[in-house]
Amino acid sequence: MSSARGPPLPYIQLTPEEARFCDLLDDFARDGRKRITVPAVEVEIPEVECRIAGGWVRDKLLGLPSSDLDITLSTCAGYPFAVAFTHYLTTLPLDPPIPMRSIGKVNANPDQSKHLETATTNIMGLECDFVQLRSEVYADGSRIPTEIRIGTPEEDALRRDITINTLFYNVHTRLIEDHTHLGLSDLAHKLIRTPLEPLQTFRDDPLRVLRCVRFASRFGYTLVNDVAAAIKNTEILDALRTRISRERVGIELEKMLKGPDPHQSIALIHALDLYPHIFSVNPTTVLASSSAPPADDCIDPPPPPPTYCPAPHTRLESRLAADILRALLPSGELAAHLHPTFHSHLAVSDVDVDVAGKSRAKHLWLACALVPCRGGIVKEKKKEIPLTEAVIREGLKLGNAEVGAVSRMFTAASKLSHPHSENYEQSTIRSNIGNLLRDPSVHDPLTDTHWSVSLLFSCVLDILPTYKATGDLRDPAIIDIINKYNAFVTLIEQLGLPRAIEEKPRLDGNEINALLGIKPSPMTRVLLQEVITWQLDHPDATREECQDWLLRRREAGTLPVMEQPVKGKKTPGQKAGRGDEERRKKVRKE
Repeated sequence: MSSARGPPLPYIQLTPEEARFCDLLDDFARDGRKRITVPAVEVEIPEVECRIAGGWVRDKLLGLPSSDLDITLSTCAGYPFAVAFTHYLTTLPLDPPIPMRSIGKVNANPDQSKHLETATTNIMGLECDFVQLRSEVYADGSRIPTEIRIGTPEEDALRRDITINTLFYNVHTRLIEDHTHLGLSDLAHKLIRTPLEPLQTFRDDPLRVLRCVRFASRFGYTLVNDVAAAIKNTEILDALRTRISRERVGIELEKMLKGPDPHQSIALIHALDLYPHIFSVNPTTVLASSSAPPADDCIDPPPPPPTYCPAPHTRLESRLAADILRALLPSGELAAHLHPTFHSHLAVSDVDVDVAGKSRAKHLWLACALVPCRGGIVKEKKKEIPLTEAVIREGLKLGNAEVGAVSRMFTAASKLSHPHSENYEQSTIRSNIGNLLRDPSVHDPLTDTHWSVSLLFSCVLDILPTYKATGDLRDPAIIDIINKYNAFVTLIEQLGLPRAIEEKPRLDGNEINALLGIKPSPMTRVLLQEVITWQLDHPDATREECQDWLLRRREAGTLPVMEQPVKGKKTPGQKAGRGDEERRKKVRKE
């Protein structure tokens, strides 16, 4: 239906593919469904109204590209309709035929908020989900509805998360339908509002709290006051922590960090007191940081069942680190002060297609969010692991890529902090800095770790204490820190290290062993590092010169040697033999 009140409804300009898709869907729903028989579908497709719902409508009205269509059906389940519709398309006398993929079936799974069967496919390059309109009834304290039935468009709209996601596009009338009478207005006024009373919406699914944050930061919209107040409600915060799987929390956070404004997401997380309910773990034992005493506003353990973030530093540092990173990025207020190389391997705009650069940017924001956890240790199953790793792996259920990237950033920052060229002997400055950059935590093409990004995060952490004390990003002390990092990057480039640190060694391990007449052993790795160091200090030297250098060092007895095990004693990695175990038993008996 179109709205009977207010100004005329806005018009959606369809692409040629979208217009053709809507024509075909309309034809099938009106008449085509009657003319086909599909053996795979045991029921006839009834008279049905088709609407495109939610995000596609919102994005089209905002002038944003969107190729994901959620098609709601008034009287029919998604899977049989999709099977019949795609079969109908194959019967049309078209050359070439309409391109489409096979249909996937997503069964109802209330535990993952999939309350109705959904069919997924791709038609003419459009990702299509087909699902029936629904109405849900929830019991108190449960996000799984106790009753699901065929709903009206209004009922379906009211059970959605926010009003700007409740709009429908009627395929048959080609009109926008605003059944809450708030969606178009809130879209125009840039507001985030729930269709129903906020507490009810959040009780039905507490994850909607994070979706409000994500959409507010994605579009730069404002949370209306009653939504912000409801998010801070203790009941809702407890429900978010205890009723929602950590996987779902992690997915929402990752979408925020990959979005257009991760800084605003982190700022809202702090403003709404969400930090301890997102960045949380439930370890057996949490050990205090060895580098800092617990902060005054550390997160207190909540009532059982506990999931909490025992950060050794004030959680405000997360927002402060995000402030600094935003200021240092290309559009930030400190960007003009920063060496351009710092931005050369990051992708922070929506139009950038550098996948590795986008991942690095996401990992930078995640590392900033976890700054309060740095130095914390979690003891799990007799094993101590960094708190940052525990939060990512167990608290957010993100993957190994995120665990590894963030762990490397914190490790690299500890090695790169406050760089000065005066710290190095001039005769070996190239190898000293080169070996520092070759550290896998600082730079490793195999993991898309780039030294410029590692230095940028180290710069953020070095600026943090001053910014925390002054609140002024243009404080002279902060500019001085940036200038020292700039000078270090300039030195790296003057020494030709960006290319040199990725060069292959003049001699590989097998060649070193053959040249020196030794067997493969841990010593090979030590000698290989010697070759790399020499190579960094002699950038123009040849392979033959490297061989001569190694042989001269062997003759002079200056090659490193590994301690040989003394007879009867074991090296640290050597396993105990049977005799050792017998002697231990004898000692225990005595």
